[in-house]
Amino acid sequence: MMNYKFSIFSDILSWFSFFSPDIAVVQIEDTVQPIPLMVAQVGDTVTLECFFPRSATSYVLWYKQSMGQKPRLVSMFYKYANSATFFNEFQRNPRYSANVSMGINHLIISDTQVSDSGTYYCGKLHVNTMTFGDGTLLITAQHFLYFFSGESMFLLHAVYCLGATLALCVILIVILICLINKRTHCQHCRGMCLL
Repeated sequence: MMNYKFSIFSDILSWFSFFSPDIAVVQIEDTVQPIPLMVAQVGDTVTLECFFPRSATSYVLWYKQSMGQKPRLVSMFYKYANSATFFNEFQRNPRYSANVSMGINHLIISDTQVSDSGTYYCGKLHVNTMTFGDGTLLITAQHFLYFFSGESMFLLHAVYCLGATLALCVILIVILICLINKRTHCQHCRGMCLL
């Protein structure tokens, strides 16, 4: 019975917030994105998970933020609807879909492309407050390789060469220590035989 009263109270607050022009944006932990990092191959299908409390939620939204760009609205799910609505470049893109129900709003991306890389934020809007999960960083394997191009690739080769040189030096030091120990041991044995 307590949950029922709280639900009616939150619906009344929603109605009054319609007249409020201010929407506060805060980050709290009631919207959960359990997977902070996903690495996928180009062409894979990935599911970005989002869980939210069933009460005190009117809309659940997905935003995508590519590196160096502002967030873009991907989709919105109204709690009494049967499906999510997609926006912007995601609107007519059949690769994007959603698995939605009360408490769940999973974003599904099929046939992933390099352009799908970015941080995806699941947020919920209720009354005059928007709350976000911590986000899920999606990196495509091909995109990950771009980090090691050009000058970075030269540095990567230099690190490999230095690592190989270090390994050879360690082997040489071990051989020299063995030779010194063997020589010392042999001189000690000669001294014993002379007595």
